[in-house]
Amino acid sequence: MKESPPPVSILGLKHERDVNWGQKCTREVNCNSLCVEVVLCARDANLPAMDITAHIDRLIDAEIAHESRSDDVVRRRTAEAFVQNRRPPRPVTVIFAGGIEQTCWSVSRGDGTYRVIYLPTAGYFSLCVESDFGPLDIGVHGPALGCFGSV
Repeated sequence: MKESPPPVSILGLKHERDVNWGQKCTREVNCNSLCVEVVLCARDANLPAMDITAHIDRLIDAEIAHESRSDDVVRRRTAEAFVQNRRPPRPVTVIFAGGIEQTCWSVSRGDGTYRVIYLPTAGYFSLCVESDFGPLDIGVHGPALGCFGSV
């Protein structure tokens, strides 16, 4: 069985292999906490392109199916609107705070201002703002429909 990759830190800190995905990591030096963050999983970042697009589609399909059955009219309408803006996942370079760039997957057509992106190293979606340099992560993360419905 292939060994899983080490956890990825959104802050770029090195974590021990025994810290599992989703756990909080706290590091202390001289009684000062250096890191309090949720450790993310690098699993999705290592999937071949065909596997990652199928994985992304399954995540979105499950969200749409769930929200389409909701008793909440707003949730159902958000799912309907997302279906109209959905696109097959395609790779795109996203810019993060500090000028960090990462290849992610665009899953919605942009409206000229925003689009929804899948972050493979994190395993969740992000709302990005369009810029002259490409999509810029603005810190709105979570399910695809949650990101889409936030604007």
